[in-house]
Amino acid sequence: MLFQKLRWAVLGLVLTLVSGVVGYRIIEGWGWFDSLWMVIITLTTIGYGEVHPLSTAGRVFTLVEITVGFGLVTYTFAQLTRYVVEGGLRHDLVERRRRIRMERLHDHIIVIGYGRLGREVVDELLSRGIPICVVEQDAAIIEEMPDGVVPLLGDGAHDDTLRKAGIDRARGIAIATPQSTVNVYLTLAARQLAPDIAIVTRVDDPDAIEKARRAGADRLVQPYGVGGTRMAHALTPPESSDFVETVIPRHDRNLELQDVAVGPQAKAWHGSLRDLSVRQRSGVLVVAIRRKDGTLLTAPDPDTHVGAGDVLVVVGRPEDVMRFKAAVN
Repeated sequence: MLFQKLRWAVLGLVLTLVSGVVGYRIIEGWGWFDSLWMVIITLTTIGYGEVHPLSTAGRVFTLVEITVGFGLVTYTFAQLTRYVVEGGLRHDLVERRRRIRMERLHDHIIVIGYGRLGREVVDELLSRGIPICVVEQDAAIIEEMPDGVVPLLGDGAHDDTLRKAGIDRARGIAIATPQSTVNVYLTLAARQLAPDIAIVTRVDDPDAIEKARRAGADRLVQPYGVGGTRMAHALTPPESSDFVETVIPRHDRNLELQDVAVGPQAKAWHGSLRDLSVRQRSGVLVVAIRRKDGTLLTAPDPDTHVGAGDVLVVVGRPEDVMRFKAAVN
């Protein structure tokens, strides 16, 4: 900040001003206003002339005042000009705007690491309209981030950085750096600060999978494993692969796959799938159900009961999915 850079120069100017007023008051016996006026026209080199005739001691004091004061004024204005010309003003304005945006973030996702995987995560979240804060250590990469992202330059392993990212207000964290060991440590740091937050961690090393779980990761992502499975699917009968590509990617959102939790207040959506007629009433299709105990039921039959605490995996048009989610929560 500008004040931090100029604080000593400003302090010197204030001391010079005060000492000048007091000096003229003592040496020449002038009034406070005349002394202040003399100091001002001396430091600014306006050259209006002496307020009153100066004694020899007064002239010596004025020489010292001019030398010290003019040097401080020149230095201050030089630093101010440098601050504006070299982009310091623009940087501080951008940083202030970023802090304001950060303070307004609520129910957002924190993405740590803006590499290949991090970029995909950010693009997907942006397409869903979810607020995002990205933590990245490389200042050059920060400049490349899209407008919808609130960037934060720092190390996600530091508690202070996570607090600045609003971990206490976030809904989840995606840890996407390329190093599995670093991701495990980041998971542990995040879990200690936010015991209830959802954490999804990238793990490339199979040996780190269990460590990441013990550190507090709710979900693990293995990019190479997922990529290999998708490639294998693309080489087998293509219909299922094409369906997944239609549901998952952000570019063509004719269909959307979404988890929808059934709330205790949504009594109208408690019962068997047959009686609820989910497809007819909402336009979405229930493809799986996650029970409260963690059991996953795939392709549930019409007699399957749905109750509070169950998570329905549904497929449908984005607008239908959003309406259904609002109805059952």
